Amino acid sequence: MTFDRIVTDITRTISHRRQHAGRAEIALPVSFTHEHKIAAGCVIFIVAPDGSYQVKTFDQGYGDIDKKMQQIYHNAFYECDDDLDQLQPLVKAVADQLAS
Repeated sequence: MTFDRIVTDITRTISHRRQHAGRAEIALPVSFTHEHKIAAGCVIFIVAPDGSYQVKTFDQGYGDIDKKMQQIYHNAFYECDDDLDQLQPLVKAVADQLAS
């Protein structure tokens, strides 16, 4: 999935939560590629029922992170077409879109 599409989807999900509170927190994990394979790193947006969110970054792929983190319900799993060096720009792009 493209960088821009992921940013748009995550931003819409968080914005929707801010307007219509959910019942439980959700996770929006994003993996990246490296030379057309899954990279050793990921980012997870943890969205609270009220739409507030926090960002967790990991040096492992999503399948290798703490199982407790994996147990948070996720309604989407994003695989970004870009390399792992786009992790921080993706986090910033989401924050910038939510601020505007």
